[in-house]
Amino acid sequence: MQKRATEDWLAHVDFNRDFIIGMYIYTSGWMQDAESSLAMDWDIAAVPTFKDMPEVNTQPNATYAGISALSKNQDAAMEVLKYLISEEYQTIMSKKGMITPLTTQSVRDVAFSDYPFASEKNIDALYYGKPAPSRVLTQFDEIVIEDAFDKDAVRQIAMGNLDVNTALRRAEENANKLIQEQLSQN
Repeated sequence: MQKRATEDWLAHVDFNRDFIIGMYIYTSGWMQDAESSLAMDWDIAAVPTFKDMPEVNTQPNATYAGISALSKNQDAAMEVLKYLISEEYQTIMSKKGMITPLTTQSVRDVAFSDYPFASEKNIDALYYGKPAPSRVLTQFDEIVIEDAFDKDAVRQIAMGNLDVNTALRRAEENANKLIQEQLSQN
């Protein structure tokens, strides 16, 4: 895998076309194209958990909606928001393969039911445990996670170019530099 990572960074195709990796942690949205994008013998398993955090799943990948204080139709906008979080709408979204924030069993029971594969797959694994607590978001998350950590440190570790401690130290230094650059632009 290290040799492969030096040639081309791992991606979806390594799981669903080239079959060189056996597990892929990704959002459930990918399964919406399962018939054309996944091998016939795929299935779902709960993500591995940490010993000190048993039965804790990943953080939710949330979509946020709000109403602007400048809106001239705040009451109408609130009605739309109420509908978007209603059991009726969340059931529709669950059938379409969206993992909803509702814990209502009837909403979960219909997950992916618009897709023929749903009855043959372990859909319940998507709901294993409880979601990990959300982290505090900052204006620097994207540059730190994407640029300093993912594009550099993680790849250097995977390719065998750096040990974990060196890569993380370098990622921290790079992150601090990127943050300072962004602050100086503001």
